[in-house]
Amino acid sequence: MITQYAPYVAEWLGVVAVVWLFSLAPKLRQPRLGFKYPRRDGLVALGLYVLIVVFSFAVYSGQIGERFMSSLNVSATAEPLLRPLLLALVCLLPFVTALIIRGQPIRSIGWGTATLRPAMYIGILLALLTIFLRNRVMDVLGGPSTDQITYLLFALLITLAEETVFRGFIQPRLSWWLGDIRGWIITSIMFAVWRFPALLGTEDLPTMLFGLAFLLIQGLLAGWIMRRANHAAAPALYRAFSMWMDIFI
Repeated sequence: MITQYAPYVAEWLGVVAVVWLFSLAPKLRQPRLGFKYPRRDGLVALGLYVLIVVFSFAVYSGQIGERFMSSLNVSATAEPLLRPLLLALVCLLPFVTALIIRGQPIRSIGWGTATLRPAMYIGILLALLTIFLRNRVMDVLGGPSTDQITYLLFALLITLAEETVFRGFIQPRLSWWLGDIRGWIITSIMFAVWRFPALLGTEDLPTMLFGLAFLLIQGLLAGWIMRRANHAAAPALYRAFSMWMDIFI
């Protein structure tokens, strides 16, 4: 089981090195986003999080996910992403609603224009790095199939929604309220717990624990990328292509 995650370890180390290097660019050194009422904004984020955790358990343990999956006719390649896609898109809605109600700018959910271009460069570079480290360059250059392209599009939708919620909305608010490091770590734990219901159907406890640890590390890495790139696009692009590489194994 440990050898199964060895390619991910090499990928993570490469991502850390590249992001650290490119985040030294002056365009990414923007003033830290602040909130006038940090405790209030932090509590709003926590309250909405409780709602999406409940919905996550409903999607993976109830009939909601089954009905959604049966309503869409997609290839067997992309079918495993249907349930995560439903979860991510629905969970994004209350956070966007809260943003509108509170009259906060879009940059307060990780989508500011000042760092968009350099963050996109970092995200694309991380995507190319992931393809190279997973030894899938020839697979991609050979021309992905329609099913594989559909999988990538689904993965992009999932990660864009997830990163907007966790690294764009929740992490900055908890970081401003509780401190940078605490906000980053707590958000990563919250992300792992939110995705935990997907692991409940695994065959044994060790597999489930490894999966939970994987989610935690993934959340920590995405949160760190967000802190360095200052934009949700960078971790979203990286995670989408990392997910995409899984179907080439």
